[in-house]
Formats: sequence, structure tokens, C-alpha cells
Amino acid sequence: MTSHTAFKGLSFTGTGAHKWSVEFDDRKAYVKSENQLKEKRLAKGGAHLAELLNAIWPEPVASHDFGSATSR
Repeated sequence: MTSHTAFKGLSFTGTGAHKWSVEFDDRKAYVKSENQLKEKRLAKGGAHLAELLNAIWPEPVASHDFGSATSR
């Protein structure tokens, strides 16, 4: 689950109404993991977008050659 990966190595402490303090087990490892997760999610989102666009427009759109058109 993505949320488990995203919050791995973090400790949260309530410090007041709607306020939280966060501590890292290893901040450098957390940042590295965070960047890897972002890259993975971005690639997955791009794949989903491609699937959606292919579902909407399944056939390639023919290119138009406007240079050969004659005006009347």
C-alpha cells in the first residue's frame, strides 16, 4: 500500500489542536524513498492517462497536409 511506504520511518506526535510534529528515523533514506515513490507514481499516472486517451481516441488521427490545399 502506498501510504505504508510513504510514512515508513516517520513518527508523529500531536502537539496541539490540529498540529503535529514529525520525526524521521533516517531523513536521508526517507527523502530517497520519497523520490523513488514519486517517480513510480508519476509513471503509473502517465500510463493511466495513455490508456484513457487511447480509449477516447483509439485510431490515430490522420495528419493533414495543408500545404497541398488549393484556395478557390
